[in-house]
Amino acid sequence: MSGAGRYRLLWEQYYLETQAVIFVVDSADRLRLVVAKDELDNMLANQQLGRRVPLLFLANKMDLPSALTPVELAQAFHLEEIRERPWQIVPSNALTGEGLDRGMDWLAEKLLRK
Repeated sequence: MSGAGRYRLLWEQYYLETQAVIFVVDSADRLRLVVAKDELDNMLANQQLGRRVPLLFLANKMDLPSALTPVELAQAFHLEEIRERPWQIVPSNALTGEGLDRGMDWLAEKLLRK
């Protein structure tokens, strides 16, 4: 689902049947990271989203010089506090497709183990 503000309220309608979450982050937009972190926290706090649902972060726009590294993004999102579900950050570039295969491979492995 889109991350646009008008669609975020629809997210929770899908939580009960969610098998995985792909959270795409603009790694070059430092101002909106706070909004993305708030939305992530709201999503993870929702009791309808299963505790073992894997979480893949696609750190988009990694080709830009202002992009945060995956480690910096993990720190900004406090991902080390997520212990009940597997998660992974994959640097990506939606324009070239770079990183998408790696992310989908990780996610497929997690889903096959269920």
